[in-house]
Amino acid sequence: MKLLMENWRRYLKEAQWEPSDRIRTKGAIMLELEPPPNVDELISVGQQKHAGTLESATEAATVQHGAEMEAYEAEKGQWEEENPSDEAKYANWKRQPRQPMQPSPEEFTKIEKFHVTLVPISQLKGVGDDQKQIIVEKLQSIPEPVLGNVVEGVFLATREDGRKTLYIKVDNSDAINSVVNSALEAAGLPTQDKYMHMSIANVHGGKGGSSVGDINEDDEDDEGKVIVPAYGPQKMDLPPKPKPPIPNALHRLGGVLKDKMVPTAGMWPNLVRMKDNERALTGIFRGKLKLDQAQIDAVMGALRALP
Repeated sequence: MKLLMENWRRYLKEAQWEPSDRIRTKGAIMLELEPPPNVDELISVGQQKHAGTLESATEAATVQHGAEMEAYEAEKGQWEEENPSDEAKYANWKRQPRQPMQPSPEEFTKIEKFHVTLVPISQLKGVGDDQKQIIVEKLQSIPEPVLGNVVEGVFLATREDGRKTLYIKVDNSDAINSVVNSALEAAGLPTQDKYMHMSIANVHGGKGGSSVGDINEDDEDDEGKVIVPAYGPQKMDLPPKPKPPIPNALHRLGGVLKDKMVPTAGMWPNLVRMKDNERALTGIFRGKLKLDQAQIDAVMGALRALP
């Protein structure tokens, strides 16, 4: 019975297309729509496609990383021969190519509010309410979006910040863009050639604001997907940065400088060069090194004692 009622409400809603009831202007200008009846099947297919794409992308990235590591190892010996210091070794470690990381299994969640964005928020910056109202009035003749509902028409959009979105195309994009552009021109705004689509799921709990926003025709291609974890940046383990040697002039100040000894030692060559510029030194002591007055007096005394 519940399913019958839902289908009946869907039929009544779709029986007569009324854009005015569906246009939303908070942020972007969009049409709120019902998803295809088989949206759950589409998301399931997209999840499987994501798994295959992830495997292929990780494999390709691993091969590329191997080639980059070979080049790195070949140059590393030359770098260390030219400069064997700990500081140079640390700098060389930082040049090491990052190991591609496969993200933890991520589940796609159905979008909370299904919609088709007509004008992105990026194009509406600085646009006044009067102009938005003109656009809305001109959009009353917009045709109903024709949504793809076949499993072959589910695409995956990914970005370098970890966002991943499953979407379907709007088959009558040209007709929709034509009406949207007429509305934009009437409001004195530049026209667009937008790739119309409906996001159906993402890996951020279905929140629409976290979906990939700049989906375009290139996202239909399964090759060359950027696959990184959706949550948190990738990290590469590095050896600890070598501590700078403690200058003889600072050895006796350990009891005063305490935890500021190492950062002060790291800045010592610069401090020596500026020892006659008390104003600049004070700025470094207070700003960069965060020294208190007793520590400043001690370091200034050490600098004045230098020949």
